[in-house]
Parts: sequence; structure tokens; C-alpha cells
Amino acid sequence: MVDPRLMVGSAIHAKAKHVRTPFTCALFLGSQADEATANGAVTEVTRTKIDGRMSTTITGRFECLGPTVVKTLGLRSVRAGHAPASTVPCPPAPSSNAH
Repeated sequence: MVDPRLMVGSAIHAKAKHVRTPFTCALFLGSQADEATANGAVTEVTRTKIDGRMSTTITGRFECLGPTVVKTLGLRSVRAGHAPASTVPCPPAPSSNAH
């Protein structure tokens, strides 16, 4: 069985604080910043050998707090599929026309 996180184009999700800065998440999400998740898609998988050990990183395109973010994360920070409905989704950025 192949890990779906290693296939380019597959759906993934990660914690919003791994995709955007923790400060940005706290500013927009408040107390829910630690639980918020961002959905994305795999764009690249890289395997490198560091000190005799294999390291796998995943580059993904995430939609989180406004702009599309391309972020490279370690394999352990990324989960396969879309975020479960029980977690807090990453909301869109607030509009600049707020009064």
C-alpha cells in the first residue's frame, strides 16, 4: 500500500500554525489557533539522505487565511486527505473594507 501523502496532486491537511506563522494564526483565529487546519494539495515530494538517515519532505499548496501558501513541511506534519469536519477549518482572510 502506498502512502497517499507521497503522491503529487493528492489531498493533504496540516495545522494552520505550520502553514502560516503562529502569530498570524493567533491574530485571526484567537483561542482556536492551535486546532485550526488548512487543506491543500501535494506539489512535490523530496527524499534526501542526512547523516545516513532518509528524510522526506512534502511541498504543498495550502489555502489558509487569505492567500495561497506554498509550504515545505516534514512528513510527520502532514496528514492525508481533507481535514475532518470536527476540526476548526482555516477561515478566509478578513476583507480590507471592514468598517
